[in-house]
Amino acid sequence: MSETLKEKALEKAFDIILDFIFSYSVDDIKEILDKNKHQKILYKVIHDFALSVYFREEYNGILYIDDQDAVLSILSDSINPAQTTAQIYNAIKGIIKKCFVTTDEEAQESIGKYISSLYLQKAKITTEIYDVLPVLRENFDNIDDVLGELKQLIKDNDKRERELRYEREVILKTELHNEIINDLNDIMQSYLFMMVKKSPTYDGSAVYNLSNAMAIKIREVIDNIDLYVQADFINTPILLTVFNDLEKEEISISYMKFSEHHFRAKLLSYTSKLMNYENIMDSESFIAILRLRNAIQSNLFPPLDTLGLGSNFNTKNIKLDCSWARKIFCEIGENILILHRNLL
Repeated sequence: MSETLKEKALEKAFDIILDFIFSYSVDDIKEILDKNKHQKILYKVIHDFALSVYFREEYNGILYIDDQDAVLSILSDSINPAQTTAQIYNAIKGIIKKCFVTTDEEAQESIGKYISSLYLQKAKITTEIYDVLPVLRENFDNIDDVLGELKQLIKDNDKRERELRYEREVILKTELHNEIINDLNDIMQSYLFMMVKKSPTYDGSAVYNLSNAMAIKIREVIDNIDLYVQADFINTPILLTVFNDLEKEEISISYMKFSEHHFRAKLLSYTSKLMNYENIMDSESFIAILRLRNAIQSNLFPPLDTLGLGSNFNTKNIKLDCSWARKIFCEIGENILILHRNLL
């Protein structure tokens, strides 16, 4: 929303508030505002949380039941904003279990504590605004000052909301980084094994940052793709280095088996997890994920074992279209580098 629209919305809000204030006496205003005041705030916090993207992503297996009557029936004293978060949580624990249906008690507790904390923030701000309204009615002569105070309270609350949204975004992006760092490194390493046909060698920077060293190597492969993808590419096995009782050993795996189990399966699994973070991911990275998932469906990566054809499939008579294959491997490498640049 633009600043102009926000200002218009704020002015409209003040008009509504003024109509309300000057239509009732001070005692009438107090009676209206005090009726189920805290319960209404709590219900709004619960309801807004249940409709939030955060709830859908973090607790997608939990059923939300909208029970406004149950929330409004809570005793006001038990959810007084002067209490601690722990006290509020104990008071609403039953409501949380009723509204958020799951067998996962830890998830219910996490939701309950989060809502308790958010409720206290909202209740304190809202209570301050409620306290201003009767004063505004009694002090009509000083209306400009009181309106200024009310406007500042609303602005402060809006600022706090923006800060909380920003903090949530930072936390989720940190979680995204932690979630994918190992997976993306695994994809990068598998890509290099497949292209180089053996354990790739890196420059000295790998000691300090293996991920960056692999990115540099992938760029080298892309820039020299003609040297790596030649007519015998799919008939050349990949040499994997393994350790058996602390002794290093090299094992040979056919391209078809490696591409299916060590690359195709991993890439589909990892990118599927990444797509859950679409709402906090930049467009370039999300498009890169879609391109990777599309590229891996190419005939270069047939799921032979999955289809029961692995043991009988012979690649010796296959003539590889090198130009086509190079284009696909370059596309995969470029999009892996986009994810490395934007997400790590």
